[in-house]
Amino acid sequence: MANLHFSRTALMWLGGLNLLLALGCGSDGLPQRYRVHGEVTYNGKPLSQGSINFIPQGGDARAASGSIKEGAYDLTTLTPGDGAMPGTYRVSVTGTEASEESKKITSRPPGAPASYKTEPYFGRPSGAQILQANKVVKRLVPAKYGNPASSGLTADVKAQSNTLNFPLSE
Repeated sequence: MANLHFSRTALMWLGGLNLLLALGCGSDGLPQRYRVHGEVTYNGKPLSQGSINFIPQGGDARAASGSIKEGAYDLTTLTPGDGAMPGTYRVSVTGTEASEESKKITSRPPGAPASYKTEPYFGRPSGAQILQANKVVKRLVPAKYGNPASSGLTADVKAQSNTLNFPLSE
């Protein structure tokens, strides 16, 4: 009978410990994250495509990011749409689309000269081609927003669902 009592007590303690761990952390071992979503506009219009990054300012928070589609974004820290940990963040936003020149660079075989005129190449572009093409893409927002140190954008994520909008301009 004493062993049965010990087993019940041990199970109750283990159950309580598991409950505390589940409340404090996600099943992935990270602290709880909260939904962060919103809209990114540039000169009053939704940004058609891009990415947004939240870089933590101290504490134990981790960076979070999201894709921007037609102005809307949802942040991810570890699993899609899981949000961000509470805290203060610096924010960066980038938005680009391929230009005619960048398409030409990535549509020829790696190492082929710029004068390459035969049929389009459908293989993967080389790293050098990607770097070269990235220099001539069309920027949808000024480059300053792509660096969290120069963007001037910050965010405070609270322990609740967060709607954070970023109206960008020249």
